[in-house]
Amino acid sequence: MKFVIDKKHLVRLLKLAGHRDMASVSRQKKNQYLRIKAYNMEVELEANGLGISAPAMITEKGVCFIRYKGLLELVQSYKKKKIYMAITPEGLQIETYRASSELWFAIFDDPKIAPQSVEDVHKETMPEPSFVSSSAIQDWRDMYRGS
Repeated sequence: MKFVIDKKHLVRLLKLAGHRDMASVSRQKKNQYLRIKAYNMEVELEANGLGISAPAMITEKGVCFIRYKGLLELVQSYKKKKIYMAITPEGLQIETYRASSELWFAIFDDPKIAPQSVEDVHKETMPEPSFVSSSAIQDWRDMYRGS
């Protein structure tokens, strides 16, 4: 999944997703992953019941789940007006920075059949993701063992 988006749009989307998370979702139900969907010249971000979108130049469509804690600060650190993001099995790339696999969870090539939440990724009826990071699988296991 690859796209270019205006920095101001991405920052606004991340702030809204983070605010919604902190303001109205209990700690137990809080989802630490942001669902990013890139398709039809638009990037849609979803977290904890809030879905927002902004126009973008999509070079590869897809859906991924990524931890949004720290992502806002990373995006704000760039001086460019447009931000290039690529999420591939090799990792998350923002401009020239490559993030570790701890930041992202799963990538799906087809937005039409991609799951709506991280929990749905592990249901039997969902298609296999293009790639799932091993550290994220362990996080998911730990999260559900604790509940």
